[in-house]
Amino acid sequence: MAVKMVFVLIIGFALVSTVLNLMSQKHGKYLQGMLEHFDDGNDAAFQAAFEKMMAEDTDAIFLEKGKLLKLWYDIDKEHYDRIDEDLERINLDNIIGTDEEHVSIGDSEDALSYLYLFGPNTLYSRNHPELAEKLLKKREPYNAITQSSMMVRLADANVKFMTKEDDWGMGFYEELMSGIYNNLSFNSNLVNMYKDIAAINYCKYYYDKGWPKHFAEYAMYLHGIHNKKIGARWMKEVGLDLPDAFYNYQEGALNDYVIPGYIQAQFNEEPALKNEVNVFEDEIIDDDLIDDEIIDEQTEPETKEDTKE
Repeated sequence: MAVKMVFVLIIGFALVSTVLNLMSQKHGKYLQGMLEHFDDGNDAAFQAAFEKMMAEDTDAIFLEKGKLLKLWYDIDKEHYDRIDEDLERINLDNIIGTDEEHVSIGDSEDALSYLYLFGPNTLYSRNHPELAEKLLKKREPYNAITQSSMMVRLADANVKFMTKEDDWGMGFYEELMSGIYNNLSFNSNLVNMYKDIAAINYCKYYYDKGWPKHFAEYAMYLHGIHNKKIGARWMKEVGLDLPDAFYNYQEGALNDYVIPGYIQAQFNEEPALKNEVNVFEDEIIDDDLIDDEIIDEQTEPETKEDTKE
């Protein structure tokens, strides 16, 4: 009998609960065995739980979830000598498929995020681009048939950001934060996490450029993102290190002006109106696309099959 269980699958990087439709309690038991030893420092116990799952579980999809979790464990714990074996073991055909008509990422997004989002970001931030590129190569055969996935498109934008190529992913980040999904498919339990990642990278880009008006457009959301385990670690990894004055600023100031005192002190400029159109000579982003009602954590999540234009 099918049951629903809540597992913390995005672990180590953050603690995000996502509901998995498990085919039986047996699959949940194996994954839970691995998760219990993810952060307890007992590497032998984690490895034993993984080997037990590989030997006893028979469901192809959940076996791949276990392999992807193992990959993320080895990246997070800096067992870099295991990455080649981890990648060779993973068979993405069991989760993604081999042709566009049969692509269905669906409930596997949580596990695939290790390969597509968290793994590369962590490795680039730790100055291991050669290892990050191995992860990119693993997913390369599936790039063309997965472009309808929000997670995959975000991962592509992140590669541009981390390698400082093209527009650094800014175009996609702005569309995502503004709710322009362009018929992309996504897991509704993870869409806010995707928006948080986009907001962090977007703010990091303009913060480093010293463009306060662009930074201020979305900086208000960093207050909430910083309090999330995913957000705090992602900000640290991309180097968006903001002073305490930013987080301690009076919330009442986040009305007509966007954190004016902080912006003035940091950039020595007049505060930017939220609705002001910003024009810069070398601007990448079209401000007309910006929607003030973005990243609304209070709205009801979209259904899994929902898309929005």
